[in-house]
Amino acid sequence: MSLKPSAELEWIKSSYSTDDGPSCVEVATAPTRILVRDSKNPDGPRLTLA
Repeated sequence: MSLKPSAELEWIKSSYSTDDGPSCVEVATAPTRILVRDSKNPDGPRLTLA
């Protein structure tokens, strides 16, 4: 299954993320998947959940 490129996904950053704080996550939803990525490494790997 092909997902939209990152630029088209609406990523939502964890409310616990800060510029000075610990590493946190961002999530985005696609029609049949939920994607999770490291907010400090947005171009890095992603976890995809059904």
